[in-house]
Amino acid sequence: MDVVVTSDVNEAKTDEAKAEARTDEAKAEAEARTLEAEAKAAEAARLHDRAAAHQTEAATSREQLQEQWQRAEHMDPKTRKGKTEGSTPDGEEAWGRETSEPPTDNYRETDTYRGAPT
Repeated sequence: MDVVVTSDVNEAKTDEAKAEARTDEAKAEAEARTLEAEAKAAEAARLHDRAAAHQTEAATSREQLQEQWQRAEHMDPKTRKGKTEGSTPDGEEAWGRETSEPPTDNYRETDTYRGAPT
């Protein structure tokens, strides 16, 4: 009967050691995930600060540009009036120079293309 009790005790010790190992492994995994989450939170905070700095720079730049436009209008009130994006100095729209006619020299109808026979 001692043999049965001894083997039961040995088996219980083995099970206890396995349980402790699983517990230690779970603790280590939890600690690693906590450290990873803290690192990600720090990175997110850094990116948030960087975005705020960029936003401030953009707002400052917009304000400076607005001040420059106001100074230019004050010096020459015609600077903004009459000029629209896409227009040329003579007032003709940039698209107005395009034609619907096909190009006159068609390289595909020749015997060579870039010096090589076709």
